[in-house]
Amino acid sequence: MIPDINLRSQPDTSFADFIKIDNQIRSIMSLSEKPGATLEADINKPDHVFENDYVIDKELRAGSFGVVSTTRHKKTNELFAVKVVNRAKLTKKDDEVHFREIAMMKDMIGIENIVRLVDIYITPEAFYFVQVFARGGDVFDRLVKRKSYTELDARVLSDVLIKTMRDMHKKKICHRDLKPENILLKCPKDDASIMVADFGFTKYVPEEGLKTRCGTPAFIAPEILVGKCYNTQADMWSVGCIVFMLIGGYPPFRDTTHRGLFRKIRGANFMFDISRWKNASMQSRELITNLLTVEPSQRLDANKSLLMPWFSECNTRLSSRDLSGSLSEMERFNSKRELRSAVTKIRAAAKLAQNFQVENILDLMKATDEHVEEVQEKIEEATGRSVASPPRMSQLNMSLVKKASFAKLYSVRDKIQSGTSGDVKKCYSRVHRKEYAVKIIPTNGHTDAQVLQEVSIMNHINHENVVAVVDFFEEDDFFYIVMELMAGGDVFDRILDLKTYTEKDARDLVKILLVAVNNIHQSGVAHRDIKPQNLFLESKESNSVIKVGDFGSAVRVHTPKSLNIKVGTPSYVAPEILKNEPYDQSCDMWSVGVVAYVLLSGYLPFAQKDQEKKFEAIKSGDYTFESEEWSEISDEAKNLVKGLMNTNPNTRLTASQALRSRWIHAISDKCLSRRSLDSSMRQVKDKQSRGQSIAAAFEKFKIKSKIGLNVSGHIRRVRDANKT
Repeated sequence: MIPDINLRSQPDTSFADFIKIDNQIRSIMSLSEKPGATLEADINKPDHVFENDYVIDKELRAGSFGVVSTTRHKKTNELFAVKVVNRAKLTKKDDEVHFREIAMMKDMIGIENIVRLVDIYITPEAFYFVQVFARGGDVFDRLVKRKSYTELDARVLSDVLIKTMRDMHKKKICHRDLKPENILLKCPKDDASIMVADFGFTKYVPEEGLKTRCGTPAFIAPEILVGKCYNTQADMWSVGCIVFMLIGGYPPFRDTTHRGLFRKIRGANFMFDISRWKNASMQSRELITNLLTVEPSQRLDANKSLLMPWFSECNTRLSSRDLSGSLSEMERFNSKRELRSAVTKIRAAAKLAQNFQVENILDLMKATDEHVEEVQEKIEEATGRSVASPPRMSQLNMSLVKKASFAKLYSVRDKIQSGTSGDVKKCYSRVHRKEYAVKIIPTNGHTDAQVLQEVSIMNHINHENVVAVVDFFEEDDFFYIVMELMAGGDVFDRILDLKTYTEKDARDLVKILLVAVNNIHQSGVAHRDIKPQNLFLESKESNSVIKVGDFGSAVRVHTPKSLNIKVGTPSYVAPEILKNEPYDQSCDMWSVGVVAYVLLSGYLPFAQKDQEKKFEAIKSGDYTFESEEWSEISDEAKNLVKGLMNTNPNTRLTASQALRSRWIHAISDKCLSRRSLDSSMRQVKDKQSRGQSIAAAFEKFKIKSKIGLNVSGHIRRVRDANKT
């Protein structure tokens, strides 16, 4: 469990502006006839005094700097909430933050569904924020008490939240700390009467953007973490996290350390667990996926979010989707929050209230890591419950636990290959006394998300035919991804080493590839660069262990037809990618078909030297089986290739369907062994001897051109795909 912290550095507004507000507000305070008099009174009237107008009722909660209680207006007996902040405990910077909060709340008085400011009293000793009292309390506390809960309930809450953000963002106001604790219910009997609260970090967004790091770790946007300038789109990331919780019951990003949590956020590494999301609609996942997008310019804003298909889905259909199972997840989340609240008074001792003024993400992670063990000890002392038990060790925990540099644990040896993103070299583990491969990638703000996603995906997929990641290091200048060493080369090396090559050998290779790709797809991942050069042999002594590697272009697929970035290797790329159409895992199956074609014939189906002509041939599916090499190949093999190299991704074979094809399981080994592919092998050898190896002939391309940014067009394509 990770304790909540707030990350703050210097405010962006001058103190003089707040002093002016202070003097104006203090000059209008006097005994009030009704609530709100301090905001409506003439500026020349004498001061109001909180104790003259209100009486404190019952304490609700206490924080590091003050206390929130219920309070009644003496004249009208109306019930409100008051936050009393002890100014003696505030630094000059903290004082400025509270003046900023006053200014923001006054400007938002006309916005519905916020915890509205009613009165404000300022003395040299304290701030008194009198606000609307959200009688229903925390929305998640209320939801766990329900006996039934549907997706319609979740949508109603999400709709109000996003509309509130829309109205705030119109005024260029960014909340900067949206989280479950700050979503309250106005009425205890109305679960939809939500109100956004706590505007301590709220800020106007200037033209150049904001730069202060602030927020709550599990809900903070990646651009804030990495120190980029940001705007109101940071709130929409937090909205995505909350909508995820309203449907699934748990946060999308969780880890045992802040370092691990921040990595997941920066790579948008979240998943829709099948067991927990089985009753949720595809439209809800589509909304969340488009909100939890690392690049702010590609993330949905509030207006576009409200245009997504989920918000026009039939009420009856959503009310039939039972999400009651998510309530138990919410209850677990709430119990952890209660555990954290038990140590509120000792958090200052654990140094969690100090500011983080750092230049880069590594310093931020190191700074937060320093507090974790100390905080856990404090929680145990306060509650008698142990929270410091070690996490279940996974492949990537070594560098997190040891906190050692790559150079201390490994020594680098020979280079294996160079790629567009970095070099792959051999390395020797001093701990395990074994050789591995290490991918060394320069760190920069443009590649961070993809590298972190690559590592997360490789660590998540655990299959005998997928190259395993062993360790991971993020250092000042480089990422280091330590992987299994596949010393036997790629499948072309295997073919060239064979004395005879038959259709059975090709079938065995394709079957291994299909089994691996099927597992990758069942894990919710698209590889996006399937080709023979990424099928590796574990050793030269054995041809039986073949694994899929190079996940540099891999991505999680949360909803059908949700990918739209051009990526792949030209001769193997699927036609829908070249056509700028939204796509998904089916693109891999086209590539598998091309690999099968090459393994059977020894040459590529699309070998045009001119790349534009090649792409036109791919888009139209212009390939044949007319050469000599295909004359002896079985019809079953050709049928499988046709089913895979189908230009229509909606009718293209899936991996599981291909594994059930006649060529894979219905023809005997003996029959296929009689079909020689020696002429195909000669094709490969001939190209190798002329320095035109298939392995080196085609470079990977990656064009980050986002398509489908027009929301109405995107919705139309999604609906058409769903109908299909």
